[in-house]
Amino acid sequence: MEKIGYEYIGEKLKGDLVAFVSNRYFDREKERAIALSAIEASLSGFDIATDGDERVVKVLVDVLYETGRRLYSFTSDIKNYPLKELVVLTGGGVVKPSSCLKRELLIASSSMALFFSPLEKALLFALDNNIPTALSRVALNKASENLLYSGIPMFDSFSNLFEFPEVVAYQDRNGCIRTDSFRFHYKLIK
Repeated sequence: MEKIGYEYIGEKLKGDLVAFVSNRYFDREKERAIALSAIEASLSGFDIATDGDERVVKVLVDVLYETGRRLYSFTSDIKNYPLKELVVLTGGGVVKPSSCLKRELLIASSSMALFFSPLEKALLFALDNNIPTALSRVALNKASENLLYSGIPMFDSFSNLFEFPEVVAYQDRNGCIRTDSFRFHYKLIK
């Protein structure tokens, strides 16, 4: 993909990014799946990028404050973005593409795209651009069943994507990482 211009507040895009792609639908199951994957990806050395709404960004900020990795949030309105200060405090930034859709730049900037919603057009964009892509179990519904037959890997959390993961996170009421609804702990396996 050719170079795309963008505006940003905070840190420029750098490092290995995992895209967390989601729509506005949000529930506790999705919060749990996003948090688990964010803990595992960030402690495995990846920064995280998202186009998710404020609730997704809030979960990611909560996790990344604890794991010490950066968050990049892609938006179409950088001036009125309500969580820009929180995102910048992770060491990342808020990104606004100048000539394409925010989701396309998000995916094109990432080493891997994890889908927490069945966004078929974005999935095809990722696959067409040879970006490793996986679909979360929370994204499955009647309409997205056909995606399973296309060969896209499915996962419950980031560590499921690897035969020998570096980190495994789990829900634990005494855990050291918390979101609004859950507490988590993790084990390093390196």
